Amino acid sequence: MPMRSRVAGSKAHAPPLGQPKIAAAEFQAKARSSFIQNAPATSAAMRSLHKDFVAAPNAAEGGQRLQSLYRKVHFIAATAGLAECHRLAEMASAFEALLFELTAKPAAINPSLLRTIASTVDFLALLFEHASEADIEAPLSARALVVHDDPLNNRLVAAALQHANLIPRTTQDPLTALKWLQETRFDLVLLDIEMPGMDAFGLCRRLRLFPGYEKTPVIYVTSLSDFESRAPNVLGAGNELIAKPFLPLELAVKAVALLLRGQTPGG
Repeated sequence: MPMRSRVAGSKAHAPPLGQPKIAAAEFQAKARSSFIQNAPATSAAMRSLHKDFVAAPNAAEGGQRLQSLYRKVHFIAATAGLAECHRLAEMASAFEALLFELTAKPAAINPSLLRTIASTVDFLALLFEHASEADIEAPLSARALVVHDDPLNNRLVAAALQHANLIPRTTQDPLTALKWLQETRFDLVLLDIEMPGMDAFGLCRRLRLFPGYEKTPVIYVTSLSDFESRAPNVLGAGNELIAKPFLPLELAVKAVALLLRGQTPGG
C-alpha cells in the first residue's frame, strides 16, 4: 500500500504530456530572439577584432589578437546554432576551425589566408544583416568538381572538401572535366590555373556556356608567387582565388562561403 501511494503521488505531479517539447520550443524562441537582438553588436565586435588583428604591430601581438577573433567566432558558431540561423552557424563553424588551426600555426598565415579571413568576416557581417529572415539549411551535400594535373593535390583538395561536407569528384584532364560538367550538375568547380592543354580560364569560359553554369562558383588555384598579381583580376570576375600550398581548412572556408552566398540576398 505505501508503495502504491508513492507511485500514485508521483503520477499526480508528473508534467503534462508534451510539456518538455513546449519548454524546448520556448527556449529556442528566446535564444533566437536574443541572438537577433544582439546581432548588430556581435557583428561590430567581430569586425573590430579583425581590424585589431590586421593592425597588430608584431607577430606576438598578432597571435593574441587572432586568439580573440577565434573566441568571438567560436561564440558566434555556438549561438547561431542555438538560434537556428543555419547559414551563419555553418559559415562560422568552418571559419572557427580555420582560425583555431592558425592559432597553432601562425607561420602559415600568408596573403592568401589574410584575404580569406577578410572576405569571410565581410560575409559573416552580411549574414548577420539577414539573421532575422527565414533561414534554410546549409548545402551539406553539394557536388564539387576538382580539376588539377597533380593527383596528390587532387586527393588533398578532395579531403578538404569532404571536411566541409561536400561531395568531390576529381580529374587531371580538362577535357574529361568538360564531359562531366555536361553529364552531371556540379555546385562548385575548383581549377588549377596552369594545366597542360587548357588552362583554368579557358575551361571556365567553356563551362559558362553550359546551361545552368552561368553563375556556378569557381575557385582558381595558383602559386603563392602569382597570388598578388592575379587576385584583383580573378576576384573582379566574380570568382575566388587560393594560393598553394594552402591549408585544407582555408579551402573548406572558401567553398562554404561561395555556396552560401548563392542563398543569401546581396551575397
